[in-house]
Amino acid sequence: MNGKALRAAWQPPEVPEIFHSAVCRALSNIREAEPRRGLRGSRLLAAALIAALLLGTAAFAAARWQVFDALSYLFGNEVPRQADDVMRANLYRETVNDVEIAVREAGYDGRTLLVQYSYRVLDAEAPFTQQTDVEGILRAHGVGWWADALWIDGDDMGMTNNSGGSLELGSAPGEVIYTQFWRDIAISGTAQITLPIGVIPEDAYRRALYDKAFGCYTLPDQGAVTFTLDVEDAMEKVITSCPEQTTRLENGTAIVREAAFSPLMTYITLEMLPDPAAYKALDGEEYALFSDWLMDLTLVDGSGTELFPGHNGQNGFNAIWAEYLYPALGEIPDALWMAPLTDGAADMERAVRVK
Repeated sequence: MNGKALRAAWQPPEVPEIFHSAVCRALSNIREAEPRRGLRGSRLLAAALIAALLLGTAAFAAARWQVFDALSYLFGNEVPRQADDVMRANLYRETVNDVEIAVREAGYDGRTLLVQYSYRVLDAEAPFTQQTDVEGILRAHGVGWWADALWIDGDDMGMTNNSGGSLELGSAPGEVIYTQFWRDIAISGTAQITLPIGVIPEDAYRRALYDKAFGCYTLPDQGAVTFTLDVEDAMEKVITSCPEQTTRLENGTAIVREAAFSPLMTYITLEMLPDPAAYKALDGEEYALFSDWLMDLTLVDGSGTELFPGHNGQNGFNAIWAEYLYPALGEIPDALWMAPLTDGAADMERAVRVK
């Protein structure tokens, strides 16, 4: 079932729901299912990826683009070299109900939309702590995330699979900072991006916006924040590789269906073809067919040198599909492989060609 179909079955809540609180509750329910988090096309995968949701005091580095600090589990410890080419700052600011709402940073690399926005409760006397009921305070001021939606040029994108984010408490009194990444979104030209992060509308208004047949929201004219992002040449900055070179494994074969190299990130998609007998023998546990091999894979160059030591790029898998995310490569080597490590050394006999 695809994301749109899943969303069509959802009904608007009776009372306002803050998106991030729903995520936190979901995490407690899926923690035991972590090994199966690669179920593509399901909300479980999206929720599992948001398992990186962080609650704590923000300790921002001196880097200009703080979105990368907040999402360091994706980008590593360094700001991508080409970040200035695609990132923009100070995109929106307004004050409603004694809460300052700001879109601090946003960027698009041809595959992923990054957005960092914040609330600052102006009547707060001190910075929030982990003991602060942040959601309760925001609700008391009538603001927060109120729809499972994101609009690009007026079209509802839904909550795309593999999306996620982080939450941090800022150093200023009453400040809370949200950083989100939205995967597999197509944006072109100068885009109008709308987020449901303003004043929470009345239930009747939200119900009127929601189309049950298509599982999407009409663009709201209240309770939302819209900013402009120029992504004119973002798609042209993405370099793709489709090596189509099959690797034979114990229980089947594997191939890199596509590798995409953007200014911000490296995306690698694998497909596996299980041997019918091995697949049938697992009787409902098919996801485990290649799991050991997939969990051991890392990105290496042609000589087997690990390119991102200590960075686990595994981003979900099932019996026939897997994805890996790595930071951007400054220079793309002539040969790239995904190889399992054995005693710290790349096992190139069980490696799959990336480029």
